[in-house]
Amino acid sequence: MASLSTLPVLSYAVKGSYRQFAVPSCLLSGQDLRRLYKLLKRRAEEASSREVEKVHIQPGQTEEQLGQVKQWVASQLDLVVTVAGRRGDWVAASGDGVLSDEALPDSIVRIIYDSAHQFRNQFKRDPDNSCVVVTDFSRTHILDLSNLALSPDPNESSVRVSGVDDTWVKAVCEDLKSFFDERRKPRGWLHHRFSYDVLLWLLGIPASFLVVYRIDRLFNPSLALPISLASPLYVLLFVLALLIFRIIFNYSRWVFPKVEGPGRMTWPTFHKAVLILIGGTLVSLLVESTIGILGVGLFGNTIIK
Repeated sequence: MASLSTLPVLSYAVKGSYRQFAVPSCLLSGQDLRRLYKLLKRRAEEASSREVEKVHIQPGQTEEQLGQVKQWVASQLDLVVTVAGRRGDWVAASGDGVLSDEALPDSIVRIIYDSAHQFRNQFKRDPDNSCVVVTDFSRTHILDLSNLALSPDPNESSVRVSGVDDTWVKAVCEDLKSFFDERRKPRGWLHHRFSYDVLLWLLGIPASFLVVYRIDRLFNPSLALPISLASPLYVLLFVLALLIFRIIFNYSRWVFPKVEGPGRMTWPTFHKAVLILIGGTLVSLLVESTIGILGVGLFGNTIIK
């Protein structure tokens, strides 16, 4: 037996590229999910063909056995789709049957398309070319009061493409960017990291001051509260108004999620109508109060009742 010092030194080197980007705000129907599957299925078959080409006949192996090995390797690179429901149920399969309208759950939390799921589990490594697409349909918690500017994006929708074939990697990324851009919705600004801060200064704080102002005009003349009691009460009312504004903001993000998927439940339509009513009321209040304050300054009499 040869000693360790006489064993040949084997080197390993491979060069590739890795691309990752977040899925933009969009609305995906059941048909869109199946179209996405067909797009990725075609690219997964291209990656599978490249991996199969690396399989060569071994000593003592027949052509029939080689064909069986190639067929088995190709099966390990079949596109796998995992669908997770809101109740904690999930199903994974290597076909698009799980994306049919009958198979999809009423409320979907996440769908993952993985071209190397079985290969990775079998060989404990990634193939030469692979891609993973995550569509996260989760919604914002209405009572979540965390700092949005410092918190990471809670939505995990993303595209990850890796491969030694740079042409294949670029083609997959271009296909996916075109697919999601065609279904993009103008609600992305609502889920931006600093959207709440901007709305707070432009809308939340002015509205909170107006709420305190109206309450003071309505109740203070009749109650005649001393300044020592009125001041902390007004501060409390101001903070409470800001809290309500944050809840309304979270409610807006819940009604209009960053990535919205198919569902058979009709309640989101009702909530969208409620949100439009709240928004219209808030804007009308600000406009009316602003006109009233300007009227006081310009003409010396008040319009605000």
